[in-house]
Amino acid sequence: MGVLAFSALFLLAQVAGLLSHVPGGVVVFDTLMVLLMKSAVPVEQMMATLLRYRLVYYLMPFVVGAALPAAYEARARVVGAANGSPRASSPLQQNRRKSTRALGERRTVRQDHS
Repeated sequence: MGVLAFSALFLLAQVAGLLSHVPGGVVVFDTLMVLLMKSAVPVEQMMATLLRYRLVYYLMPFVVGAALPAAYEARARVVGAANGSPRASSPLQQNRRKSTRALGERRTVRQDHS
């Protein structure tokens, strides 16, 4: 099977999964890929390929998306501690403290006007 034929089948399965409104088109996409590719690829091999596709397409972005903020936070703590900061905290924690203080000030001002 050529790249063009595979691309057409893949696109057809993706559109069917999208039109089904199933999250990720999981069952629809996978079933269509297995049925449409049955003549070219054994079912077991296609299922294994689809599993790998799902892992790469969904799990890899999740891992990267979780690792980057964690690395940013860890680096901010190390840099804060190296600079002699009394409380080595991350920029996200500092922003949370600032917004909490601002909310407290607003509450105080509102109570004074009442």
